[in-house]
Amino acid sequence: MCWDRRRSIVYDETAVIEKYGVAPASIPDWLALTGDSADGIPGVPAWGAKSAAALLSRYKHLEAIPEDIEGWGLPAGRARRLQENLTAHREQAFLYRRLATLRRDVPLKERVPDLEWRGAQPDFRRLCDELGAVDLPARVPRWVS
Repeated sequence: MCWDRRRSIVYDETAVIEKYGVAPASIPDWLALTGDSADGIPGVPAWGAKSAAALLSRYKHLEAIPEDIEGWGLPAGRARRLQENLTAHREQAFLYRRLATLRRDVPLKERVPDLEWRGAQPDFRRLCDELGAVDLPARVPRWVS
């Protein structure tokens, strides 16, 4: 499942494949290649959504993409440029994938209901004043009393 919190849309596996061109298991690899500005992941130069989807729909993960571009199914010039950039930025791509991967092995003592946002803490107003963000508290919809 994938949740687009800004649009309040939940994507199932079929919808993820339709939207991104890859299965959910390949999304961290897709983000590593294409980048994700919301999370500060720059991606690999020259890799866009279509190129990443074309390769990852076939090879699933970064390490499975062969160095030999013959089987890529892309025009030779395009494939060569992508391969050169992937080779030059391979370590960064693996780091980006790690950053884009949801960790499920971190022990939490809290349960999901305990993590529900109940409002901003009163100290938030003081922090906004200190940082010069005096208009920000007016945009907060709920405060903890």
